[in-house]
Amino acid sequence: MPKKIGLIDVDSKWKTHGNLALMKIFAYHKQQGDHVEWAHPLYFKLFDTIYASSLFTTSKKEVPFFAIKGGPGFIDEGITASLPPEIEECDPDYHLYPRLDFSYQRYSKGCPNGCPVCVIPELEGHKNSPVRPMALNPRGKYIYLLDSNFFASVAWKWSIDHLKKSNQPICFSGREIDIRLLTSEMVEAIFSLKLKGPIFIAWDNPHEYIYSKIEKLIPETLRRYVMCYVLIGFNTTPEQDLYRVESLRTLGVDPFVMPFDRRDEYQRNFARWCNHKPIWKTIPWGKYTWKKNKTSHGLTRTNTDNLLRVPSRSSRLKNGDNHA
Repeated sequence: MPKKIGLIDVDSKWKTHGNLALMKIFAYHKQQGDHVEWAHPLYFKLFDTIYASSLFTTSKKEVPFFAIKGGPGFIDEGITASLPPEIEECDPDYHLYPRLDFSYQRYSKGCPNGCPVCVIPELEGHKNSPVRPMALNPRGKYIYLLDSNFFASVAWKWSIDHLKKSNQPICFSGREIDIRLLTSEMVEAIFSLKLKGPIFIAWDNPHEYIYSKIEKLIPETLRRYVMCYVLIGFNTTPEQDLYRVESLRTLGVDPFVMPFDRRDEYQRNFARWCNHKPIWKTIPWGKYTWKKNKTSHGLTRTNTDNLLRVPSRSSRLKNGDNHA
């Protein structure tokens, strides 16, 4: 007997962004002959099963306690469940999101890095494993990549060739490319694709000297297409935060600051200063002010003139810092 299945997209109220897990659940249950629709709180009791998926730690007030929950947004509740194999193997059914004008694609799952602030190993595994590419959205105008560590895959060359055959622009979706793994061959492969949006890398650990890696691998003329995530507030000092941001400035790479704790005033305002590019390009951090508690007075950061400065290339070589 067909079942009545309800779906809840916790993050997308207007159903414009698309949730890959829900599209696969939708496809699977349609194949089983079940009736599948969006679940409204007034009618929760009418469904045999309800699935709720969340990518972000947003409010989940409308998720019933008996729903099957999944996604990174539920990790704070101790839920790290993945899709059952029979659902995971399904291609997404894009009819669930008729406004969606792009395709999701992935060629691998998991990441071997084990970064302490990352949830990917819990959700996808500590090893990078190739997976079967998915069918594309027939209405799709570009491809949105979901690989957590694209170049950690042994099949990355095949994946690049497969993307080229699609003849569509490729968006790396904010999933940063691990610049520590990059070679000149990989950089050439990235920029051989039709790209939509910037390429993302990350400099989370201030003790890893990413500066020379960028300088060596990414030509100056291409750095304007690169954005670098900078994690602050986890295991770094304000001096280390400023050093990384200003180092990226000298390279011609835009930083994007990611606060570990958005409740922290320093982290929140350092991110606001850096990520608002007209401000970042014209006002030094030492002269940046912000308002507190919506009052008229401003708080000024300690003058940073004496904080770590970005060394020139010649001074780094003199100090023996010429490693890649």
